[in-house]
Amino acid sequence: MMNESRAGVLLLSVLPEGHTPLLEALRQRAIPVEVARSGRHAVRKLRSHPVLVLVDLVHGPALDSASVQRVNASRKAGTVLGLHDGDLGRFADELDALVVDGFCRAGEWAPIVELASESFNVVAAAPLN
Repeated sequence: MMNESRAGVLLLSVLPEGHTPLLEALRQRAIPVEVARSGRHAVRKLRSHPVLVLVDLVHGPALDSASVQRVNASRKAGTVLGLHDGDLGRFADELDALVVDGFCRAGEWAPIVELASESFNVVAAAPLN
C-alpha cells in the first residue's frame, strides 16, 4: 500500500488567478500547488497535509467556520501565511478565529517561494514510513 504524500502548497482563494506569478514560481521549482476556492474544498485538500497554506486576504479565501478550524489544526504539520495587500481588516469578520503564522504582501512573494522550497525539500527528502 502506498503512503499518502504531502502536498507542497495549498492556496485558499476565490480568485487564484490573482496570484499567477506566485503559483508559476512555485511550479517552476517543482513544488506541487493546489487551490481551494471554497471552505468545503479547503477541508478536503487540507487532508493531504500541505507544508504551506496560503490564505488569500486580497480576494478572499471563502472559508467557513469548519474550514477555519481545519486550517488552524493544520498548523501542527505546516505553516499558514496570510497574503495581503496592506488591508488586513477586509475579511476580519469572516476570519476572526483564523490563526496564521505570519503575513506576506501578495506582490512580494519571493520569501514564500524560498520558504516553500525549503519546507518541501525537507519533506520530500524524508523517508516514507
